[in-house]
Amino acid sequence: SCLFCFMIWLQSLLVGLLLWEGAASIFHVSVIGGQASVNHIESFGFVGHSRSNFTLVIRTLDVQSIREADSPDGSRTHLREPIGFSLERHFSVIEARHTQRHHNAFTLCLMHTNVSDRLTAIVASSGRPVATNAQAVLLPRNRNHDAPQVLDWSHQIDAPGLYSLFFFDCNRDSQYSYDIEVHEYNVRPDGGRMYQPIGKQPLASLNFLGSLVLGAGAYAWRAVLIEHRDRLKALHAVMFLVVACSAISSNWEAAPG
Repeated sequence: SCLFCFMIWLQSLLVGLLLWEGAASIFHVSVIGGQASVNHIESFGFVGHSRSNFTLVIRTLDVQSIREADSPDGSRTHLREPIGFSLERHFSVIEARHTQRHHNAFTLCLMHTNVSDRLTAIVASSGRPVATNAQAVLLPRNRNHDAPQVLDWSHQIDAPGLYSLFFFDCNRDSQYSYDIEVHEYNVRPDGGRMYQPIGKQPLASLNFLGSLVLGAGAYAWRAVLIEHRDRLKALHAVMFLVVACSAISSNWEAAPG
């Protein structure tokens, strides 16, 4: 069993090395029939200075007034307030989640708060003019026939920091559904891609180093168990398994993505 655990650790080590440059921070989010004012989707640490990539692929975006849901064609909407996506800086994920809870608790509009360097994409409204800092105007998309809308805000991310992606709906009598895919990474000076957020980049190296140390410890402990097999107890084998599993876990944590 000791040799088996060692081979598992060695295999995970090799797989981790192969995945070191190959994994990607790409995720998919789908919401159906949402009515919350604000959805905090994700936060990611960017290095900025034209060395960050953020691409939002909007596959479907359906918005509808609840009052018009039973209309004959089922397509009429009367959006008088902003609805769309926002990318803005926060000090922490906790602050971003607090923003979501605060706006939802009091049914506040995210666009009515002034945030510097905010990037927004807003569905065209039939009411008063919406925020003037909108970088794109979105159109409600039919689920079956329209092509995805792609927003590339890579060049607009200048300042380094933690950026949070929100979906917001400032209309109190509407419901929405959306299906999106987000691509985000940083670029090293040599042109390589870093798929870990800027604040978590050292964690991969630390986990990888920890995996090596734990793996070496498990191998040394295996040698001790073999040498003193006549006095081997069940507890000794359990101790070896704990160290070996910790080494394997640390190595998988080191693999980005």
